[in-house]
Amino acid sequence: MDTTSGQIRKALSWLAIVWERLARALWPVAALIAVFCGLAFFDVVTHIPVWLHSIGLLCLAAAVITFLWRGVQRFRLPSGIASIRRLQRINGLRHRPLEGMLDRLAEGTGDAESQAIWRLHRKRMRAEVKNLRVGAPRPALIRFDRFAFRVAAGVLFIVGLAAAGTDATPRLKRAMVPQLAFLQPPPPPVIDAWITPPAYTGMAPVYLTGTEAKPNAFVEVPTASQLSVRISGAFDTPLLRRTRGEVAPPRLDEKSHGTDITLGESESIAVTVGDTQVAEWSIRTTPDAIPRAAFLSTPSEGRGNVLRIDFRANDDYGLTGVRAVVSRPNRTSTSGKNAPKVLDLPLPKVGAKKVVSVSYHDLTSHPWSGLPVEVHLEATDAAGQIGQNEPVRIILPEREFNHPVAREIVIERRKLSADSRDARLVGETLGDIAWQPERYADDTAVFLSLRTAARRLFDNPTEETIEAVQQLLWDTALRVEDGKLSLARRSLRDAEDALREALEKDTTDRELSKLMDQLEDALNNYFDELAKMMKDVDRKKLQAMPRNDKAIALTRRDFKKLMDQIRKLANSGSRVDAKRMLSQLKNLLENMRTGQMAQMSPRGQKSMKLLNQLQSLIKEQQQLLDQTFRDAKERGQLNPRPGEPRFRRPGDRRFGEMRPGDPRRGQMRPGNPRPGQMQPGATKPGEAGQGAQVQEALRRRLGELMRQLGEMTNSIPRPMGRAERSMRRSTDFLEGNRPGEAIAPQTRALDQLQESAKKATQQLMRQMGQGLGRRPNQLGERRDPFGRTPDGGTGLNTSDIGIKEPDALQRAREIRNELRRRAGQQSRPEPERDYINRLLQEF
Repeated sequence: MDTTSGQIRKALSWLAIVWERLARALWPVAALIAVFCGLAFFDVVTHIPVWLHSIGLLCLAAAVITFLWRGVQRFRLPSGIASIRRLQRINGLRHRPLEGMLDRLAEGTGDAESQAIWRLHRKRMRAEVKNLRVGAPRPALIRFDRFAFRVAAGVLFIVGLAAAGTDATPRLKRAMVPQLAFLQPPPPPVIDAWITPPAYTGMAPVYLTGTEAKPNAFVEVPTASQLSVRISGAFDTPLLRRTRGEVAPPRLDEKSHGTDITLGESESIAVTVGDTQVAEWSIRTTPDAIPRAAFLSTPSEGRGNVLRIDFRANDDYGLTGVRAVVSRPNRTSTSGKNAPKVLDLPLPKVGAKKVVSVSYHDLTSHPWSGLPVEVHLEATDAAGQIGQNEPVRIILPEREFNHPVAREIVIERRKLSADSRDARLVGETLGDIAWQPERYADDTAVFLSLRTAARRLFDNPTEETIEAVQQLLWDTALRVEDGKLSLARRSLRDAEDALREALEKDTTDRELSKLMDQLEDALNNYFDELAKMMKDVDRKKLQAMPRNDKAIALTRRDFKKLMDQIRKLANSGSRVDAKRMLSQLKNLLENMRTGQMAQMSPRGQKSMKLLNQLQSLIKEQQQLLDQTFRDAKERGQLNPRPGEPRFRRPGDRRFGEMRPGDPRRGQMRPGNPRPGQMQPGATKPGEAGQGAQVQEALRRRLGELMRQLGEMTNSIPRPMGRAERSMRRSTDFLEGNRPGEAIAPQTRALDQLQESAKKATQQLMRQMGQGLGRRPNQLGERRDPFGRTPDGGTGLNTSDIGIKEPDALQRAREIRNELRRRAGQQSRPEPERDYINRLLQEF
């Protein structure tokens, strides 16, 4: 034990004995404290009277002091020999070797033999006490606690601590201090305060108290928000100190006060009870900005003589409406026939904060059509504020009539708008027209309409009569011009407007289904009248569009599919998407009625001629490549030079060529012309020695086409320039009698010409403002005369609509129905029903 490790083991053994004696002396105190803490963790003190709680604390204190005193009296510090004896006992050493290590030689210290024997004895004892273990303390409490009271106390402590969780400390504090009235200060009042922004902002309430509150921070809310304060348990009358004075909240019941304040300006609000300030907030209010609206471009005439309005509008909390107001300039009266015309512009949804859209309006029937007008935008928000932009002056689009009788009727109608005092003169003219029935195919309806209009203008030319006569004359002119097609078109537009208005409102599914049925009937009637018109019209007027009954049938089928999609979207609750698709349906109908159904304009004919010349040039370049390939093969020059791209064989299929086996291959394949046939104006490349001349002629023709295209579009596709350089290189090789080396530049020239054809077609289509329609021998992707894509689709842009699959649509409808069911259950809490109603607004 004279070594360092021996001393450490001796000290640890001594500490173990101390722990054993302390455990035997103080275990009753620890058990009592564990029981008390376990009961406190279960919050038992809140379920017993205060007097019993106080007595229990006194008894606990007395018991702890008693057992602590007895334990201190019994406790004795161990001696050094006790720690050694414990080590001998723990390690099972016989003959007490550790104690023997403490012995000293009494006699024979000077005897060498005695010294040797003593050293041998100590050596044997040291060998016996090697690797001693200290051992854990063994208080043997079972002898003092036969009923294991200490174990029950420990279990109670652990279980109670787990049950209390994070609330353990507050519960322990409540258990240690009895809630005696004379010991407790008055409790602070409980304050609940929140700010509710106006409903139209769509903002959530801002909590000023509780876990969601932001301490010591400015609270920014919209103007006209409502501050609600509820004070409970105040020991005195509370006051609300505002920047503009004090407010005493009225009493709500025996224990609470409360008030609601509408916030106008930024201010600081404090709550005081007696002389104590218990809460304070700094509130900053932001006023509602006036909505803004502007034209993206000056309103102009769109396809079909409609007024196109490109606009944008925005508001900080959401728009409720945007409209365009059309009025006559410099008119002091704004009533009667001078009343402004208001056009409601579409919104993607009510409450949208930013809108960028385009709207089309048919005002050709309005008396102001063809006259100068002023147009301005008005944007409205939920607060009723209206913002408008500066008016712009335009000429209202008017329809051009081809039938002479229809033109005369419209002219007389316009005279009524210019000066109502000419009503009787107009009536005389209408009577003269009516008595010439051979001019309008003896149509009885037209005769009766003209006679009725003339008689009314003679008998009672008031403002109301003139307005009704103007509408009658417009319908009559349309009947003379288009027959029943115009009436069918108007019925179709009325059905579209009715469905669009229903989608914007909270209309029932049954009403929506009825309106969609009406739209579908009007659409079928329109196609029936369109088919009749195409059968009766003079073919000379349709040179740019041959009649195609199959196209009409296909269009009817396409629009039937489109109507089914709109119906599914509306039934699933996606009314915003349904309204967008309805707008695209209207645009498709306008395209079909105007650009594709009319004769091609002179500019369009010129564009088509240029594209046909370019196509002819491509074919002749292909013929030259085929001939060059044959010449190179005959001369054994087919091996390409190092670094040159590998050329294609003449039989390889290229862009713009037909597949093998196509019945048109003999017509379209320029490398295989029919015997005795040649493209008009083409130079036959088969004559020996003329390859360079043919290539140079093709290059010059390409230069002329580049010049014409540049004049039409102010831009020349880059592939054309590369094709011209490849042709020049091919000419050099052919002049040098090297056809094998000319194949590669000719192949590149052919590829670049085909790419140029696509680019030129796209430029010309953009220049004309609409698709050219799919015509024979044209390159690139086109749309047919009804605006559809070549694969038979409807041509609709549904990428921004987000149309879902049928299963997803059905799932959306089920969710909507379930939300409606829950919203009608009055047993649900009001906050939950409010939340469900907000979700239903999205449907």
